[in-house]
Amino acid sequence: MSSDDPIAPLVGAFTDAAAHRGFGEAWFEFAGRPVRLRTVGDELSAKMTEPFSHLHCEPTTEPRLTIDVWDERATGIALPTSASVSPGAAGLVEDRRHAGVVWRVGDGLARALDRESGRIIGWCRDAAILPSEERTKPLRHLLDTWYLDRHVPVIHAAAVAADGRGALVAGPSGIGKSTTALACAAAGLDLAGDDEVGLEETTAGAFRVHSLYSVARVEREHLRAHPWLACGESPVHQVGDKSLVFAGRAPAVRWARSMPVAAILVPARDGGPGLRPASGAAVLRALAPSTLIGPVGGGRWTLERLARLAAAAPAFFFCAPLEPSAVAALVREALARAVS
Repeated sequence: MSSDDPIAPLVGAFTDAAAHRGFGEAWFEFAGRPVRLRTVGDELSAKMTEPFSHLHCEPTTEPRLTIDVWDERATGIALPTSASVSPGAAGLVEDRRHAGVVWRVGDGLARALDRESGRIIGWCRDAAILPSEERTKPLRHLLDTWYLDRHVPVIHAAAVAADGRGALVAGPSGIGKSTTALACAAAGLDLAGDDEVGLEETTAGAFRVHSLYSVARVEREHLRAHPWLACGESPVHQVGDKSLVFAGRAPAVRWARSMPVAAILVPARDGGPGLRPASGAAVLRALAPSTLIGPVGGGRWTLERLARLAAAAPAFFFCAPLEPSAVAALVREALARAVS
């Protein structure tokens, strides 16, 4: 590692932390690619691995991405003062002095992605007070960048499947993506994600979605009114007016790591119950705005792929009673109509 390597101070600090406390190691499959996660600090390890628990895989000798993170409170190892980007900065920062290095910094967090080597290295001040986003979508900004580099943009949609065929659930925040996805999971359909998934276009022009995270955010009052949203025995953690549903630990939930997109569903607040055909333009309006303004939207490149997806997949508006069997029945109907 050269002396001008911008992540060298972080690598050195992680090595010191690991020598002091040892590290936990876990392996996952991100969009079909093996990923190694090493964490120093028991609480940090538990919180970092939880949202990826449904993506566990066997270790390999060649990870496509290595993630190394440590907890200062647990180890006594502080963020090096020689780190290229100060933790006083905010947001996602390109390192202008070192092409290919992206930093994500915030309150008590500093992480860097070396896009060429496929490595994320990071520090947190105290795992006991991680922001709620880190509990649900760890390393979100840097992972979105890593996925996009592999032509897998992260899109704002839920995804479920029946008999190996997937249905995307598209729409803006608050429209019902999470409740639709969790209703389907409660009714026995396969779940890939409640809010974000990876989208991959195959060489044949078809599309697949990849599961990213297993923790769902549900309105607390909504969960009280509809306890099945907790997916049976899922642990639930309260954060403000939201409930975090740790669906990755729910024995009853069947997870799909990857699935072909056979149909697209757009929840609608008006109209009668059942399915109505939706145009490609309507699908694009449901998918594109919130995806493109995300942490790493992908700009025109992502928009073009969303447009091809919207043109290729049969799509439907739907209304359904908020009850698992009714929602799952409509999803199955949409998938059947998609091949008729």
